[in-house]
Amino acid sequence: MPLLTLRADQMVSSTVFVSSKNTNFRPLRSPERKPGRGVSGRFYQYVTKCAVQPTRMDPRSGIRTLEFTLPAGAAALLPQKATGITELPIRSYTEGCIRLRLRCSRRPKRETYVRDSDWAISDTTWPGEMYTFFNETAIELPRKQHFRHDRPAELTDLAVEGPNVVKISLPDNKCNLSEDSTFFLAVEVVLTASRSFLENGVRAARHTTAEETKKKIARRLTSTSPDDDVVAADTTLSISLADPFSATMVEVPVRGVDCEHMECFDLGNWLASRPSKKSGGGEPSLADCWKCPICGRDARPHRLHIDDFLVEVRAELLADGKQRTKRIQVAADGSWVPVAEPEDSDDEGDAPPPSGPAQESSRVSSRSVPPAAAVIEILDDD
Repeated sequence: MPLLTLRADQMVSSTVFVSSKNTNFRPLRSPERKPGRGVSGRFYQYVTKCAVQPTRMDPRSGIRTLEFTLPAGAAALLPQKATGITELPIRSYTEGCIRLRLRCSRRPKRETYVRDSDWAISDTTWPGEMYTFFNETAIELPRKQHFRHDRPAELTDLAVEGPNVVKISLPDNKCNLSEDSTFFLAVEVVLTASRSFLENGVRAARHTTAEETKKKIARRLTSTSPDDDVVAADTTLSISLADPFSATMVEVPVRGVDCEHMECFDLGNWLASRPSKKSGGGEPSLADCWKCPICGRDARPHRLHIDDFLVEVRAELLADGKQRTKRIQVAADGSWVPVAEPEDSDDEGDAPPPSGPAQESSRVSSRSVPPAAAVIEILDDD
């Protein structure tokens, strides 16, 4: 879904400059974010793209730069500035407004390129010694000495329409050097959007079709490779329908584009559970809270796909009055049966798992499925 019209060729370039002479540091404190005029409801922040792609920065002497151009349309999306009664900075946000921030991450030394989805879930780590200027103003880096962990550096207030320049000095001092890792830096574009905007965007984006899911299930059930995540002991695959937040059947089943598991989480619960700053009302969600709750991979809103196979499964179960179903057994041909839940609990969310082999429903979807067989799932440690 289109979220920001900033072309990559407009945003990225790099050169080398001499050291800046301006030593006025930008304050460390992050501004308070308040809804603008006419803005209501829950809002969310997430990194939608990079103005400067993750760029490798090995420690060495000299000044290096990251440059990007902010078109007029994008500059108009920067939040409005204000000052509260406590004289602390306030930034008013509206639908589609953006922030810019500099972020650094330590990566394995063998890497020369970082994929967008890998960068999105990487931790922020500042070098032990680094000096940074943005548009000739020195930036003090938010380090874990001041917070619980290193945080990205805010660039928004100093950004201007047209060319913008980040100057970096990363000396090859002992505190910056490592035998097996180095640093990558990027300028990120953080988008602020409403819940309805995100939900509509996910629904309108490409879905994982029912046929695609069935083919993936068939591959897992017929695979004999020892490297596969799943080794089938018989002819069916067990898939959970339970949302990891509510423990009930997912309503809008989604997973990240890079997720390998068959299970989904519910879109509405995913958005509702995103945390905000503890400072109080009106703040949008945190920008870095989008790791998949099942596998930890990238699950930002524009990286989610709805699984149409599980949409069909849910609709069929609801039509049969089996809304308490939390698991199905799927055969290689895509046919499936629900696994019965115990009937002795009034609380669906706290229903205990079956004490013995799961009892199958007498109803079969599309085609009959052989009795549920044992399936061994082998999951990675991480």
